[in-house]
Order: sequence, then C-alpha cells, then structure tokens
Amino acid sequence: MHRILRFLFFYISFHINKLINTLSWRNYCYLCYTIKRGCKMKKTIYSVSLSVFFLTLFFAGCNNPSASLSVEDRIATDLAEIQSEADTILEDETTPKEPVLNLITRIEAFIESNRAYLEHENAIEPLENIITLLENFVENISYNNSLENFRQLFGNEIAIPGSGYQEIYTFSIQVKTYADAYGITLEDAEQVMIEYGINPEIVSITMDLINGIITLFDLMVSETGMYTNEEEGIVIGLPLEEDIPADSPITVNGTPTISDDGERVGMEFNAAEDYLMIPADPSNNLITEGTIDIWLKPTTNVAWAGIIHKGSNPDWSDEGYSFQYDGSKKLMLAMTSDSGQLILVRTQTVLPEGIWSHVVVTWNNSEAHIYVDGTDVTDKITKGFSSTEILIADYSPFKSSDGDVIVGTQIPGEPYRFNGVISGITIYN
Repeated sequence: MHRILRFLFFYISFHINKLINTLSWRNYCYLCYTIKRGCKMKKTIYSVSLSVFFLTLFFAGCNNPSASLSVEDRIATDLAEIQSEADTILEDETTPKEPVLNLITRIEAFIESNRAYLEHENAIEPLENIITLLENFVENISYNNSLENFRQLFGNEIAIPGSGYQEIYTFSIQVKTYADAYGITLEDAEQVMIEYGINPEIVSITMDLINGIITLFDLMVSETGMYTNEEEGIVIGLPLEEDIPADSPITVNGTPTISDDGERVGMEFNAAEDYLMIPADPSNNLITEGTIDIWLKPTTNVAWAGIIHKGSNPDWSDEGYSFQYDGSKKLMLAMTSDSGQLILVRTQTVLPEGIWSHVVVTWNNSEAHIYVDGTDVTDKITKGFSSTEILIADYSPFKSSDGDVIVGTQIPGEPYRFNGVISGITIYN
C-alpha cells in the first residue's frame, strides 16, 4: 500500500510540474530552435542565432524515454551542432583558444534512466532539467552522481558571457539517456566564419526561424548560398536553388535567375554578364586531385564556354583547372602542369540542349575522367591541342592558383559564357 501511495504521489507531482514548467518554458524561451525526437531517432541539427547560450532539456517519464531539446544561442555568430550518441553521461569538454582565458575544462554529471527518477529522491524531475553553463568551472566536477544534486550546486541558469567572436571558444556538451543522446558543439566563431566563407568582421548573424530540423546544410546555404563539408571533402557546394544572399561572399554578376522546370531547380545563365565568383581559398586549389559534380541543362552549347573555371586574371596567368567546352562545343577539362604545360582531358560528347545531364569530372595524380549520366566519355588526354597523348602521372602536380572560382564563364569580360541552367554543383578535394 505504501508503495502504491508513493507512486501516486510522484505521478501527480510529475504532471503538475510538467504543466507548470511547460508554461514557464514557453515564456522563458522567446527565440529557440527545437528538436523533438522519438526514442529511436538519430538525427543531426545545427543552429546559429544571436546572444547568450541556453541548453534546455526535457526528459519525458515513459517506459521508452524520449527527449525534447531546445537551444537558444545568444552569443554572436557561433555554431551549434547537435547529434546523437549512446551513453549516460552529461559531459562538457573545452579546448581553450586565444585570446580567451579561464575556460571550462570539464564537467560531468550522471543522468539516470527515467524509471530511476521515481526511485531516487534526489534525481531530477523530468521537466525541470534546465541547465546552462558558466566559464571558470573547476576541473572534473561531479556531485553524488545526480543531476539534481548537480543543479543544487550550480543552479538552473548559469550564463556564458560574450560580446563578440573574440570571446567565443570551443566546447562540447553531451546529454545522454538510455534511448538517445544529444551532443552540442560550439566552435570558435572566427574560425567557423573563415571556414564557411563568412567575413570575420561580421560579429552577429540572424536568420528566420525554420520549422522542424535545421541542418548545417540549410544554415550555411541560407546565410551564404554555399556550403562546405570537411568530413566529406566538399570544398564548394552550390545548390543554386535560391538566389544568392546579398551579403554572401559569392559575387553575383549580371542577373542570373532561378529556374524550376518541374524536374530540377537551378540557376539560369543567359545574359552576357551572368556568372558567379567564389573567393579563392587553399581548399579549392586542387593541385593533386579533385572532383566536380554538376547538373547542366544548356539552352545553347557555346564554343569555349566556361562552366567551372579556377582563375580570374584576363591574361589567364592564374588559371588552374577549367571545366568547359572546346571549340567544337564538346566537354573538356583543361589543367596546367606545375611546369606550365597545358593538359587537356578531351571527349567527343556534345551535351543535348534543353535536357538535364549529370556530369562528373574527376582527376588525381595518375588519371582523369569525365562522366555524363554515369557513362565514362573520356576520349583521350593530350598535351595542349596537339594529338600527342600523355599520361597524367607525368605532369602531376598541377599548377597552384590563387584565383577565384568562376561559375558560368571562363574569364570575366570574355565572351566564353555558359548559356543555360546549372544546378547542384559539388566540388570535392
């Protein structure tokens, strides 16, 4: 009987607290990105907003635990990564970065399963788990293996101060239950902005709220029109499904427009000055290997038209790799060896006009290929425009270029421009 009464007491208390905390949380978080996950879901989201960082966790009292995670980041221009892993530790690990001092080094607290909440009088109530973190914590903090005791020691709201990217540092938080685990990583803001093509002078970024899951892809494209992914080797990703944002590091020339034919969405280049210019970066130099994955729907095939061209000097002095048409409107990859020899990867393929074609151009220090709709259409590799066939291995590595990457033409100011729609550009290193 005593056990039944005890269970009813906790059951009623839990639902009262659930109602109260739900209302207070809605008033408290005026701007947030929220993920709701089922017990077996494993997803990844990334979010960026403005000012002090809050981590709000809710653990539902059910046999198969589920979790709702809400992140409000009010420190300017940092990046939050949320992903699932399996364990039962809440952990914070910090890597100090100059010029910040006195950083968090490590925080640990044990989180019991939801079933244990009703059996452990000091365990945290399922909907009271609101924890934010403060710099200057001592190393290796733990307190009786109870998150409730952890909160009693440090309180519910401990802010991380910051007024610009100089004060933002790297740390990670992992919150784990038996069913799911969520890790949050905030990276050094200045480095993040540099890596993803955002001007480091910008110290605040805002974006419209997005319903549902926000991915790093969504975030970067919404802010810059472009994305990268170091783990997958993507140095330039251009979906070209929306207009390039006005404050993007990508320079938009002319008036390219978004085109949707019901099959694919892409950017149409049809005027004399339509092209994009992506700033030079060591990651897109590609002197030993690279891959260009692209969808093309030419309106009219134009002799010598550039599609993806590394280099922007009018005298071609900074030309690296160039995926383009040749004089017969056939697809071709042009590269320059480190010694200055022009190398051409040639095909006999003229793309059909008015139809989408999936083209992949790939090379390394021993071979090069051009694929159209999955078929290798490479004809030969020659020294310049001669008929002399050569081996790539004899001319690698290729010329290093500090020129910008041009989409839709070869050299700005020249007439060699692509006429049609381009979609889904991905350049790998």
